[in-house]
Formats: sequence, structure tokens, C-alpha cells
Amino acid sequence: MRYLIRKSLLSAALLCSLSSAGNAQTPPTATPRTVPNFVTVTDEIMRAPKPEDWMMHRRNYQGWGYSPLEQVNKGNVKSLQLVWARVMEPGINEMTPLVYNGVMYLGNPGDVIQAIDATNGDLLWEYRHPLPATTSFRSNHGQRKRSIALYGDNIYFVTWDNFVVALEARTGKLAWQTNRGGDFYISNSTGPIVVGGVVVAGSTCQVAPHGCYVTGHDAKTGEELWRNTMIPRPGQPGDETWAGSPFENRWMTGVWGQLTYDP
Repeated sequence: MRYLIRKSLLSAALLCSLSSAGNAQTPPTATPRTVPNFVTVTDEIMRAPKPEDWMMHRRNYQGWGYSPLEQVNKGNVKSLQLVWARVMEPGINEMTPLVYNGVMYLGNPGDVIQAIDATNGDLLWEYRHPLPATTSFRSNHGQRKRSIALYGDNIYFVTWDNFVVALEARTGKLAWQTNRGGDFYISNSTGPIVVGGVVVAGSTCQVAPHGCYVTGHDAKTGEELWRNTMIPRPGQPGDETWAGSPFENRWMTGVWGQLTYDP
């Protein structure tokens, strides 16, 4: 029941997650616009978001996952009616959109990112990450977008082909991108979080033969600051917990779920 409710809420929030014709490489037809009056997102804003904002996957670093707003309640929720609708990109999707100062930032399947006026559904800008042929990928886990991240002046996400990408939040233009590697075995299905200027991203590794990792990147440049490999090799700390299992059998130990942070 909880899963069904979650699916229903996502459908209502996105107001029409229907498949459309075409693919993620089709160029947008709308004239790009700039997000008006964008305010740089600071660490203070991230730690104490305004009630009307939804700044990350579960809204705040504590991962509470609910809104403190009270205008909609159990007494009037039955009276809600459709205000606007948009068709999303086709593909696997479990997206939680972000909302900041009246703008919805939405990740679509196939690494299409959009900024939308949350009051009327108008598209402000759209970015389409160039992807290789789908036959290049070892699995489809990275096609979905559960979350993107907002911090500073940028939107951050991790692509199906395992790039961590920063877009200018005002315009949707590419700020930087960094290849995390993985030879199309490793991807990301949930999205990063940003903490103190570091973009932290886990990995989806169900089919990866060479281990899995979490990486931290400089939010301004994309430089990889650190990498934590999740599966120890023989002789490394933690190897004793695998009871002698050969390294090549220590697969599917990834960090695919949403990360949380305790300040």
C-alpha cells in the first residue's frame, strides 16, 4: 500500500507522467528562458529550507520526506483539482521533483533535465545529456531518475553513462561534467546530494564485475576529491567479513539508494 500511495503521489505531483513519442536525443522545441530572480542556494538554506520549498529528494538532510505546509489537509484534499499537466520523457522513472522559489526542477528518464514554472507548467529551460546507444549499457537501472540536487548556482545529477553533471540553474547550460568511469556497468539511479560544497554520489552496480563506489566531487569544478570503494579486495580492511569469497564473486554491493547527511 505504501508503494502504491507513493506512486500515486508522484503521478499527482508531476501531473502527467505519460510516455511521449521520440527519445531523449530529440532537440527541445521551446525557446529557452532564464529562471527569474534566482537566489544562490547556501548551506544555511539547505539545512533549513522554507516550508514551501522542496530542496532535495526527501526535502531535508534529515530525510523526513513530508511538507510542513498546512493549506492542504485531510479535510480538503478530496477537493484538489488539476491545474496543469506536462508529458514527461518515456522510460523508467521514479522522480521526486525539486521546488525552489516557485520553480520546479524535474529529472526525466534518459537524462533530460527541465526547469518548469510551478504555477502554470511553462517550460523555462531544458537540457538533454547526449547518451550512447542503449545497447551500450549493461543494464537499464541508470535510465531512471529518482532525484537531482540543487546547490549554489547549479543543478547536479548523475547520468546513465555515469557522468556527474552540473548545470547552471538559471539557464540550464552545462557548467561542467566529470566521467566517473565504470565501462557502462556502473551507473546511478537515485541521484547525488550536496554537502558543504561536495557533490556526493553513490552507484548502481547490480551487474558490475569490478566493484562499486561512492565519490565526492568539488561542486564548483567537478574535480573528484575522494572515492570510497565498497567491496574490499583480499587483504584490505573488511576482507575478513567475506568468509574467503573470491573477489570476482563480491558483486552487487552498491549504494544505489538515496544518501542522507547528519550535520
